[in-house]
Amino acid sequence: MRRHGMCGCKTEEKVNTRKQGAQKEEQVCACLLSRGIRICERNFRCRQGEIDIIGYDGEYLVFFEVKYRSSDRKGSAAEAVGYAKQKRICRVADYYRAVHQCREDTPIRFDVVAVDKEQVTWIKDACGASVMTDAAHRRLRRRRDGRMELYRHAGRMKMKQNRAGEVEYLTFPLLEQTGIVRHLFTTRLGGVSQGVCSSMNLSYARGDEKEAVDENFRRIAGVLGCGLEDIVCSDQTHTVNLRVVTRQDGGKGIVRSRDYHDIDGLLTDEPGIVLATFYADCVPLYFVDTRNRAVALAHSGWRGTVARMGRCVAEKMKEVYGTRPEDLTAAIGPSICRSCYEVSEDVAQAFRNEFRKPGQAAQILDDKGGGKYRLDLWRANEIILQEAGIAAERIQVTDLCTCHNSGYLFSHRASRGKRGNLGAFLGL
Repeated sequence: MRRHGMCGCKTEEKVNTRKQGAQKEEQVCACLLSRGIRICERNFRCRQGEIDIIGYDGEYLVFFEVKYRSSDRKGSAAEAVGYAKQKRICRVADYYRAVHQCREDTPIRFDVVAVDKEQVTWIKDACGASVMTDAAHRRLRRRRDGRMELYRHAGRMKMKQNRAGEVEYLTFPLLEQTGIVRHLFTTRLGGVSQGVCSSMNLSYARGDEKEAVDENFRRIAGVLGCGLEDIVCSDQTHTVNLRVVTRQDGGKGIVRSRDYHDIDGLLTDEPGIVLATFYADCVPLYFVDTRNRAVALAHSGWRGTVARMGRCVAEKMKEVYGTRPEDLTAAIGPSICRSCYEVSEDVAQAFRNEFRKPGQAAQILDDKGGGKYRLDLWRANEIILQEAGIAAERIQVTDLCTCHNSGYLFSHRASRGKRGNLGAFLGL
């Protein structure tokens, strides 16, 4: 009992430390904003590492490392950033500059911000200009084919990286093998949005310029070989409500107002219509009925998953198109992975109540202690699709986590809500 109590205390201390860290970061951001810094990113993460804050100080692109010091005995904040850390920051800086297509002559600086209680000390050019202008580092981390290196989960079929002009996007090899659909999942690359929405933002509700979002949609439509009037958008509110769409719905959500609300899933069997749903950590679900030539696309966050959105879609396709489970090929798209997705006791209990078969809860939940859990939405949705009758070999589960790759994919959790939206697209 004593040992259990000690673990609980440690967990509580970790939770308190995270809260304090978030508070300190807000304090630092407020300080930087007051001094004229234009903040572009917070908690930027990629395979190369992470940076606390990225912003512009005049013409300088600045990478900020935030360090907390409770006393001088722990050393200065600048001393806390050793050579190995500096090298990682160089690699992240190179990745960021490549993703956002920064000009080669953009001046770069590495600053440290030290926080001691209420005191904020800003140390400019903490490691010297030479650290950030090493040409060898600036050329790193693009593969020979020009696509970005990503953090991938091993043991899964890889999603395919594609480029069309400036636009980089992802596809599922399993869906391509059906031979009857066009589909993609967007990345952050190839759009025109600025700031936290940079650059391929597909949401009109994230504070972005309407003209920028319009242009981003035009670029995606160009990749898909369709017009804006062919795309039909969802109206997501974490429900399991579905809508069967036809040619009459073309363009809704982009060039026409939607006359429907609270729709998290779309279905169609009309060639030429492209379904669109939107994400920044939640789970995209793709469905292709190869026999009846029908498709569906659905948004499934934790609420949609615990309500079994995947089963709802399969049942609706059976009702409308006569779809059988053996006719379906499905894909679970880029979203937050188990190791990045921490949830509270009430969410964990909702999943335990729904996934009651022996061993299922252990497959999707890790108990971290202190009322906190890690939740595996990928596995939960895979279970749902298999229980709906879709064969395991006809389901592709993504190998890309939005949070692990937040420099390449928008992540609500990694950015703490400062982000744009990704898009899933599917049509016959």
